[in-house]
Amino acid sequence: MRGRYGRRRSAWATVLYVAAAGSTVGSVAGSVARAQATPPTASFLAAQSEQGRALYAQHCASCHGAQLTGGSASPLTGSTFQARWAQPTRSLDDLFYVMRTSMPFGAGGTLSNDEYLALLAFMLEQNGQRPGERALVSDRVTLGAARIVATAAAATRAIPARIADFITGPRGLSPVATGPTNDDLLRAPSGGRDWLTHTRDYAGSRYSPLAQITASNVSRLHVACVFQV
Repeated sequence: MRGRYGRRRSAWATVLYVAAAGSTVGSVAGSVARAQATPPTASFLAAQSEQGRALYAQHCASCHGAQLTGGSASPLTGSTFQARWAQPTRSLDDLFYVMRTSMPFGAGGTLSNDEYLALLAFMLEQNGQRPGERALVSDRVTLGAARIVATAAAATRAIPARIADFITGPRGLSPVATGPTNDDLLRAPSGGRDWLTHTRDYAGSRYSPLAQITASNVSRLHVACVFQV
Protein backbone atom coordinates (compact mmCIF):
# COMPACT_ATOMS: atom_id res chain seq x y z
CA MET A 1 0.00 0.00 0.00
CA ARG A 2 2.80 2.36 0.83
CA GLY A 3 4.27 1.74 -2.60
CA ARG A 4 1.00 2.33 -4.37
CA TYR A 5 0.30 5.40 -2.23
CA GLY A 6 3.76 6.69 -2.91
CA ARG A 7 3.32 6.29 -6.63
CA ARG A 8 -0.11 7.90 -6.48
CA ARG A 9 1.25 10.81 -4.46
CA SER A 10 4.03 11.27 -6.99
CA ALA A 11 1.50 11.27 -9.81
CA TRP A 12 -0.59 13.95 -8.09
CA ALA A 13 2.54 15.99 -7.41
CA THR A 14 3.42 15.76 -11.07
CA VAL A 15 -0.06 16.91 -12.05
CA LEU A 16 0.10 19.84 -9.62
CA TYR A 17 3.58 20.76 -10.85
CA VAL A 18 2.46 20.72 -14.49
CA ALA A 19 -0.62 22.78 -13.63
CA ALA A 20 1.50 25.32 -11.77
CA ALA A 21 3.99 25.47 -14.59
CA GLY A 22 1.16 25.92 -17.07
CA SER A 23 -0.22 28.80 -14.99
CA THR A 24 3.20 30.42 -14.88
CA VAL A 25 3.64 30.08 -18.62
CA GLY A 26 0.12 31.41 -19.16
CA SER A 27 0.83 34.40 -16.92
CA VAL A 28 4.05 35.19 -18.77
CA ALA A 29 2.30 34.81 -22.14
CA GLY A 30 -0.51 37.09 -20.97
CA SER A 31 2.01 39.71 -19.82
CA VAL A 32 3.80 39.55 -23.17
CA ALA A 33 0.50 39.84 -25.03
CA ARG A 34 -0.49 42.87 -22.94
CA ALA A 35 2.91 44.46 -23.56
CA GLN A 36 2.62 43.85 -27.28
CA ALA A 37 -0.92 45.28 -27.30
CA THR A 38 0.37 48.62 -25.98
CA PRO A 39 1.77 50.63 -28.89
CA PRO A 40 5.30 52.00 -28.36
CA THR A 41 5.61 55.73 -27.89
CA ALA A 42 8.39 58.26 -28.34
CA SER A 43 9.56 60.31 -25.38
CA PHE A 44 9.50 64.11 -25.47
CA LEU A 45 10.36 66.85 -22.99
CA ALA A 46 7.87 69.24 -21.41
CA ALA A 47 10.01 72.12 -22.73
CA GLN A 48 9.59 70.82 -26.27
CA SER A 49 5.83 70.73 -25.88
CA GLU A 50 5.79 74.28 -24.51
CA GLN A 51 7.85 75.49 -27.47
CA GLY A 52 5.47 73.62 -29.76
CA ARG A 53 2.48 75.35 -28.14
CA ALA A 54 3.88 78.77 -29.05
CA LEU A 55 4.78 77.64 -32.58
CA TYR A 56 1.32 76.16 -33.05
CA ALA A 57 -0.37 79.44 -32.11
CA GLN A 58 1.87 81.26 -34.58
CA HIS A 59 1.80 78.91 -37.58
CA CYS A 60 -1.05 76.40 -37.22
CA ALA A 61 -4.00 77.67 -35.17
CA SER A 62 -5.46 79.79 -37.97
CA CYS A 63 -6.21 76.61 -39.97
CA HIS A 64 -6.43 73.78 -37.41
CA GLY A 65 -8.16 75.75 -34.64
CA ALA A 66 -6.89 77.15 -31.37
CA GLN A 67 -7.72 73.89 -29.57
CA LEU A 68 -6.48 71.60 -32.40
CA THR A 69 -10.07 70.52 -32.97
CA GLY A 70 -10.24 71.75 -36.55
CA GLY A 71 -11.03 75.01 -38.27
CA SER A 72 -10.72 75.17 -42.02
CA ALA A 73 -8.33 72.20 -41.84
CA SER A 74 -8.42 68.73 -40.29
CA PRO A 75 -8.42 68.37 -36.48
CA LEU A 76 -5.16 67.34 -34.86
CA THR A 77 -6.67 65.79 -31.75
CA GLY A 78 -9.77 63.85 -30.79
CA SER A 79 -11.47 60.80 -32.22
CA THR A 80 -11.32 61.85 -35.88
CA PHE A 81 -7.58 62.47 -35.76
CA GLN A 82 -6.91 59.28 -33.78
CA ALA A 83 -9.08 57.17 -36.07
CA ARG A 84 -6.73 58.19 -38.86
CA TRP A 85 -3.37 58.17 -37.09
CA ALA A 86 -3.67 55.78 -34.12
CA GLN A 87 -3.38 52.76 -36.37
CA PRO A 88 -0.63 50.12 -36.29
CA THR A 89 0.18 50.83 -39.95
CA ARG A 90 0.94 54.52 -39.34
CA SER A 91 3.93 55.67 -37.35
CA LEU A 92 5.13 58.95 -35.89
CA ASP A 93 7.70 59.01 -38.70
CA ASP A 94 4.83 59.11 -41.21
CA LEU A 95 3.17 61.98 -39.33
CA PHE A 96 6.46 63.84 -38.94
CA TYR A 97 7.13 63.53 -42.68
CA VAL A 98 3.73 65.00 -43.54
CA MET A 99 4.27 67.85 -41.08
CA ARG A 100 7.72 68.91 -42.24
CA THR A 101 7.07 68.59 -45.98
CA SER A 102 3.62 70.18 -46.21
CA MET A 103 3.10 72.39 -43.15
CA PRO A 104 2.51 75.27 -42.63
CA PHE A 105 0.16 75.17 -45.59
CA GLY A 106 1.87 76.60 -48.67
CA ALA A 107 5.16 76.91 -46.79
CA GLY A 108 6.19 73.34 -46.08
CA GLY A 109 9.75 72.89 -44.88
CA THR A 110 10.16 76.52 -43.80
CA LEU A 111 10.54 75.70 -40.09
CA SER A 112 13.65 74.18 -38.54
CA ASN A 113 13.89 70.50 -37.67
CA ASP A 114 13.75 71.31 -33.95
CA GLU A 115 10.63 73.42 -34.46
CA TYR A 116 8.85 70.58 -36.26
CA LEU A 117 9.85 68.24 -33.42
CA ALA A 118 8.46 70.72 -30.88
CA LEU A 119 5.16 70.85 -32.78
CA LEU A 120 5.01 67.06 -32.83
CA ALA A 121 5.71 66.95 -29.08
CA PHE A 122 2.86 69.42 -28.50
CA MET A 123 0.51 67.29 -30.59
CA LEU A 124 1.50 64.17 -28.65
CA GLU A 125 0.73 65.87 -25.35
CA GLN A 126 -2.59 67.18 -26.65
CA ASN A 127 -3.46 63.60 -27.59
CA GLY A 128 -2.96 62.33 -24.06
CA GLN A 129 0.74 61.42 -23.86
CA ARG A 130 2.72 62.78 -20.93
CA PRO A 131 6.21 64.28 -21.24
CA GLY A 132 9.14 62.02 -20.47
CA GLU A 133 12.79 62.39 -19.53
CA ARG A 134 14.24 62.16 -23.04
CA ALA A 135 13.93 64.67 -25.84
CA LEU A 136 12.02 63.82 -29.00
CA VAL A 137 14.51 63.30 -31.82
CA SER A 138 14.12 62.98 -35.57
CA ASP A 139 15.62 59.50 -35.71
CA ARG A 140 13.68 57.52 -38.31
CA VAL A 141 14.12 54.23 -36.47
CA THR A 142 12.76 55.70 -33.22
CA LEU A 143 9.86 57.54 -34.85
CA GLY A 144 9.15 54.62 -37.17
CA ALA A 145 8.60 52.31 -34.20
CA ALA A 146 6.38 54.77 -32.29
CA ARG A 147 2.64 55.30 -32.66
CA ILE A 148 -0.05 57.73 -31.59
CA VAL A 149 -1.73 56.13 -28.57
CA ALA A 150 -5.53 56.16 -28.84
CA THR A 151 -7.43 57.52 -25.85
CA ALA A 152 -10.36 55.66 -24.31
CA ALA A 153 -12.85 57.92 -26.11
CA ALA A 154 -11.30 57.16 -29.47
CA ALA A 155 -11.03 53.45 -28.72
CA THR A 156 -14.79 53.14 -28.14
CA ARG A 157 -15.66 55.06 -31.28
CA ALA A 158 -16.67 53.01 -34.32
CA ILE A 159 -14.10 53.12 -37.10
CA PRO A 160 -15.49 54.88 -40.19
CA ALA A 161 -16.42 52.67 -43.12
CA ARG A 162 -13.72 54.19 -45.31
CA ILE A 163 -11.12 52.71 -42.92
CA ALA A 164 -12.91 49.51 -41.96
CA ASP A 165 -13.61 48.54 -45.57
CA PHE A 166 -9.94 48.00 -46.43
CA ILE A 167 -9.25 44.49 -47.68
CA THR A 168 -5.92 43.10 -46.51
CA GLY A 169 -3.92 41.80 -49.44
CA PRO A 170 -1.38 38.96 -49.36
CA ARG A 171 1.30 41.41 -48.19
CA GLY A 172 -0.84 43.29 -45.68
CA LEU A 173 -1.94 46.92 -45.65
CA SER A 174 1.54 48.46 -45.52
CA PRO A 175 3.26 49.21 -48.82
CA VAL A 176 6.37 47.16 -49.49
CA ALA A 177 8.07 49.79 -51.62
CA THR A 178 8.79 53.49 -51.32
CA GLY A 179 7.58 56.13 -53.72
CA PRO A 180 9.45 59.18 -54.99
CA THR A 181 10.51 61.80 -52.48
CA ASN A 182 9.12 65.32 -52.63
CA ASP A 183 12.43 66.49 -54.14
CA ASP A 184 12.09 63.82 -56.84
CA LEU A 185 8.65 65.18 -57.70
CA LEU A 186 9.92 68.75 -57.93
CA ARG A 187 12.87 67.67 -60.10
CA ALA A 188 10.64 65.83 -62.58
CA PRO A 189 11.86 65.85 -66.22
CA SER A 190 11.23 68.68 -68.64
CA GLY A 191 11.57 71.44 -66.09
CA GLY A 192 8.51 70.45 -64.10
CA ARG A 193 6.12 70.10 -67.06
CA ASP A 194 5.58 66.39 -66.39
CA TRP A 195 3.90 65.88 -63.02
CA LEU A 196 4.37 62.50 -61.35
CA THR A 197 1.21 63.03 -59.26
CA HIS A 198 -1.98 64.92 -60.08
CA THR A 199 -1.10 67.60 -57.51
CA ARG A 200 2.58 67.78 -58.63
CA ASP A 201 4.07 67.41 -55.12
CA TYR A 202 3.11 65.91 -51.77
CA ALA A 203 2.15 69.34 -50.47
CA GLY A 204 -0.54 69.56 -53.17
CA SER A 205 0.69 72.94 -54.40
CA ARG A 206 -0.37 72.23 -58.03
CA TYR A 207 2.02 74.97 -59.11
CA SER A 208 3.29 74.88 -62.67
CA PRO A 209 6.44 76.75 -63.69
CA LEU A 210 5.21 76.99 -67.31
CA ALA A 211 5.46 80.53 -68.67
CA GLN A 212 3.58 80.33 -72.00
CA ILE A 213 0.39 81.86 -70.55
CA THR A 214 0.97 85.44 -69.45
CA ALA A 215 -1.12 88.42 -68.46
CA SER A 216 -0.84 89.74 -72.00
CA ASN A 217 -2.18 86.66 -73.82
CA VAL A 218 -4.58 85.06 -71.31
CA SER A 219 -7.53 86.91 -72.85
CA ARG A 220 -6.97 85.06 -76.13
CA LEU A 221 -7.50 81.61 -74.59
CA HIS A 222 -10.51 79.71 -75.87
CA VAL A 223 -12.11 76.32 -75.24
CA ALA A 224 -10.49 73.61 -77.40
CA CYS A 225 -12.35 70.58 -76.06
CA VAL A 226 -15.23 69.73 -73.74
CA PHE A 227 -15.73 66.25 -72.28
CA GLN A 228 -18.97 65.56 -70.46
CA VAL A 229 -18.66 63.27 -67.41
